[in-house]
Amino acid sequence: QTYSPSEKVSPANRLFTSYLHPQWVNNNTILALRRGLRDIPTFVLIHSDGSETELFSPGTVFPNSVHFSDGTLVWSEYRPDPRWEHRNYSEIMTWDMNTGIRKRITDKGRYFSPALAPGGNTIAAVKTTPEGQNRLVLVDRESGEETWSMSLGENNFLMQPAWHASGNRLVVIALDHTGKRLEEININDQTTEILFRADDGIGTALSVK
Repeated sequence: QTYSPSEKVSPANRLFTSYLHPQWVNNNTILALRRGLRDIPTFVLIHSDGSETELFSPGTVFPNSVHFSDGTLVWSEYRPDPRWEHRNYSEIMTWDMNTGIRKRITDKGRYFSPALAPGGNTIAAVKTTPEGQNRLVLVDRESGEETWSMSLGENNFLMQPAWHASGNRLVVIALDHTGKRLEEININDQTTEILFRADDGIGTALSVK
């Protein structure tokens, strides 16, 4: 078995340090969430020469909830209710690389795995309602309002939506009692196509063009 060439770009650290959710900024720079024994979680830029530039420290970031596109970083952040101990939220946050401005997009919601559409004006995310319903939603980046919503199957659990380059299709991981599958959704007419099932082996995965 052969492997493609690799190159270590993160700097050496004397203490245990993790670099999570790496995202390409350009051909020479990677954005990642640095977390270590001596550091609070901090978003950093890792340059091709191994140097780092610290950006800012977010709140608690949910796993698989960081995406960077067109100069904007988006993530889901844990927020406790200020009054009720057992109530909490997962809000969509953005950071503009050009202005340095951080912004909370949603308010008192439960949104996960946000992904910026091509052009950066719309955010796709997975939403869980207080009643336990799972939906795929589109959120306007400026107003925070939901502009589109749909569910899959009988309340399938949804994960990690990703945009097609055209901006009119999404691919999402869906989970039901039969297992996981990769499903493509046409936003315009809400038609769906199963691309790949986990039990298919190398099966019938399709390229999205």
